Amino acid sequence: MTDLKNKIIRLQEHLNHGLVGRKNEVKAALLTLLAGENLLLVGPPGTAKSLLARRVAGCLQSTDKHDASPVYFEYLLTKFSTPEEVFGPLSISELKKDNFKRNTTGYLPTVQIAFLDEIFKASSSILNALLTILNERQYHNGATLSAVPLQALIAASNELPTGQEELNALYDRFLIRKFVDYVRPDDIASLFELNSDYGNVESISMDEIKELTKRSDDVIVASQIVRVVQDIWLKHREIFSEDRRESLSDRRLVKLIKLLRISAASNGRYEVDLSDVVLLKDSLWNHPENKEAVFDLIFEVLQKNSCTVEVMPNDISTKDSQKKIEKPQNIERDITAESRLIKGYKGSGTKNNPILISNYEELLDLERKDVGQQGYYFKQTTDIDCTEINTWPNINFIGTYDGGGHTIKYKKGKNKITTVDGGIASLIGSQMLYGYGTSKYEASKIEYLFESVQGNSNLLNINLEDLCLCQDLYDSTVSDCVSVLNNISDDKHNMQISYLIKDIKKSKVTNCQTSSALAYKVSDSIINQCTSTSSILAHTVTDSTIQLSVAELSIALYLKKAILKQCQSFSVLVGKSAIESHIENCLVLLKTTEDIFLRYSSQYDLPDQLFGIESNEIQHRNYNTDEYLNVGLVVSHLESSNILNTFVTAHDLKRGVVMNYSMMWSGIASGCFDSKVEGCVLGSCRLKKPSNYGIYVGRKSRIAGYTEKSTFKSNISVSTQTGARSSTGENGETMDKLRLTQNYFENTLHWDFESVWYWDNDRNSPVLQMQTGNLIIDARSTEKLLTEDLLTRQISQNIWL
Repeated sequence: MTDLKNKIIRLQEHLNHGLVGRKNEVKAALLTLLAGENLLLVGPPGTAKSLLARRVAGCLQSTDKHDASPVYFEYLLTKFSTPEEVFGPLSISELKKDNFKRNTTGYLPTVQIAFLDEIFKASSSILNALLTILNERQYHNGATLSAVPLQALIAASNELPTGQEELNALYDRFLIRKFVDYVRPDDIASLFELNSDYGNVESISMDEIKELTKRSDDVIVASQIVRVVQDIWLKHREIFSEDRRESLSDRRLVKLIKLLRISAASNGRYEVDLSDVVLLKDSLWNHPENKEAVFDLIFEVLQKNSCTVEVMPNDISTKDSQKKIEKPQNIERDITAESRLIKGYKGSGTKNNPILISNYEELLDLERKDVGQQGYYFKQTTDIDCTEINTWPNINFIGTYDGGGHTIKYKKGKNKITTVDGGIASLIGSQMLYGYGTSKYEASKIEYLFESVQGNSNLLNINLEDLCLCQDLYDSTVSDCVSVLNNISDDKHNMQISYLIKDIKKSKVTNCQTSSALAYKVSDSIINQCTSTSSILAHTVTDSTIQLSVAELSIALYLKKAILKQCQSFSVLVGKSAIESHIENCLVLLKTTEDIFLRYSSQYDLPDQLFGIESNEIQHRNYNTDEYLNVGLVVSHLESSNILNTFVTAHDLKRGVVMNYSMMWSGIASGCFDSKVEGCVLGSCRLKKPSNYGIYVGRKSRIAGYTEKSTFKSNISVSTQTGARSSTGENGETMDKLRLTQNYFENTLHWDFESVWYWDNDRNSPVLQMQTGNLIIDARSTEKLLTEDLLTRQISQNIWL
């Protein structure tokens, strides 16, 4: 795919030779060709529309070198044009046989690229046949329905068909629409420097296009991208609900999904990203006066789903100003600091003049609906000590709260409650208390700054001490927040079950750190670049993406229709099951600790009923056929899911990992059903029992234990892990650790060492390229990392933007 990407870049440069100010139009025309779609160029005469079409046709190489059929057809339509001029003359010989049939050779039905100028002047007799060709790539030649080899049709017009409803169907067939105007005044001087020598034409073959189309079918459209497109679609309908000129057909959505996949595949990616969605800006408007509004709504949704990422200084992408797409900014009226919106507060509630929070009275007064639920912008100006507050209010918040990097401090939990005789003894707020047998368990109540946050709200730059952030986060964003709970005990009988955010829905959480679990449940959301000294998710991840995140324990307990990318744990990556999920480029560094598997043991595991989840909500297969706990070091139960390019090894390579529970372990998954495990490596990972303990620790397999209808490919186990080699099976290929070099990972297993992994020379093993909290030390940390907006970065790397 890299070779094809480089060829496309060369094609773009070649097609631009001798043209001024037409880079975007060239990219649109070439993308149209690769996607097998139709492009409409709108603009005045003399703006190189036909020249562009001829150049694109010139770069297409016919599949059959012996085929003398023309590749290209062009025609200028007028209101007097007849079907014979476009589709070919009637066959006299066929008429003599009473057959109505045209000789189409050399005309539109037989070429691969066509250019029709003044397309909207087509007569009804041409229009009817043209609609079928544009949409279905078929032509009715008399009584015969023939397939049309047309790969792309480029049309031009001096104006759009406004007020001509009979042309709406034709207009809708053009997936991509571009305005072409005369060159800008700043570029006029470039017209004097044009070189008429076009040179040898770089070409692309139909075989290459077909291979690209085949690869695009395997491109993943993650739940985040699905949600982004859904939000754009819904906002479009909402904004233009009273403008009957604007509508989006189901046909257009289906074609745009294909376009997104083609864009990703031609960029050498196997997943659609945010930058591909930017292409919708040329496809979701009908009337030109709505073009800017469409642009704004697309970028509003994209920026909401973007985040900040860390990159090396020499890898910063925003230096290329030509790749930067400016979003029109609304200039907000500056209001003087003397203005007052709410009595007793300073500020008017805008970003330029926020309402200031400087003490606990102003903070806790957010409980008032007229203060905390009106969408105002708040800014904390100093640290706030709330340790004298005995009862915390229920604050339901709508708006933006910027903590300014200051701290809100609350009291340590004092109300400890003890339970005996097993089961649930008490339920205090979000704190669940449980015990088994005659053991005693204690829990401290931790309060939340906000009871709920919703309505497209934003929480940022908030530092919390002995306080959690919010119980319920809905349709909102959280970034750069920290919560430190000083009353978490290391004693497993003194339980502290708490979360930075308990329940996250349809939201985005970025660059947050917590000494508790980040959240309990997450659905339809994005977790990016977060750190927890416990787990990222204490329970279930559903229809969500977690990326660039690190946990001292596990990333999550359950995955359901979820994506994990570039995540690291120091315990099992996913505690129990992954169903219909995708795990890629993750790292498991198992630490030597006694209770690392505490919450996976049947003795201490929390029943699902404690959390309001029925046992059949997430189904499991019972494959624990012996008395031991079966554990997979990436995930215990894998069903209808993928694990790709994931590395498992011990954190302490010399000592290994000491276990205190009887168990059988597998390097990647204990049970693997209808799933794929590919490019994974089990490194030096010795799990052993401590001395003088009457427990059993054994290995079921090197890659997967119990398997059913699953695919294994290019999985590796170091030779210190005994077992029969099986490159396509549950034990993987055996490899001496001296052969597991960066060259092997990069060139044989095809791991990405440009943007995902780097080689740690001290450990002699791959490590993820990220620095989150204090849990990962980057071997290149002497070179300070810079931050960059993810959307901006992806746009800069997209060859179509």
